[in-house]
Amino acid sequence: MRGVLKRALLAAAIVVGVLVPAFAQSTVPPPNNPNPPIITTRLHPITPLGWFVIGSIGCAAVSPMIGTVILGRELTLNEAYRSTLGCVLGPVGWLLADALVPPTIAVVPFTVTGPNTPNTTPPSKPKREARGRREKPGAGRATPPHAAL
Repeated sequence: MRGVLKRALLAAAIVVGVLVPAFAQSTVPPPNNPNPPIITTRLHPITPLGWFVIGSIGCAAVSPMIGTVILGRELTLNEAYRSTLGCVLGPVGWLLADALVPPTIAVVPFTVTGPNTPNTTPPSKPKREARGRREKPGAGRATPPHAAL
């Protein structure tokens, strides 16, 4: 009986909720609160210079990321400046980058291994024998129970 009553009450609540509109979905605007005007057209389109600035900023943001992925390491400041100037000024930026930050070679530290390299691990200590400190025969064994009597 209880389950039937719950289902009937739930069905009634759904029907009443569907038929009565919510207050937030009112179709009549409240008084003294006009709707804002709808603007459907742009007054000023983006100029070619605006597109150049947008593209330069995007290129300057993304090119160091792409360079890092391609090289597989973090870019040096020199490389980051060069890619940024190349994005903003194009070929003039390449020449300006050569004048401002001279090209250098990034050195990645690595270890050299081969037959002529010195051994960097310390030599292992030789095993030492115990001189005169040998255990007596039977010293480590447990005493049999009948020997204690």
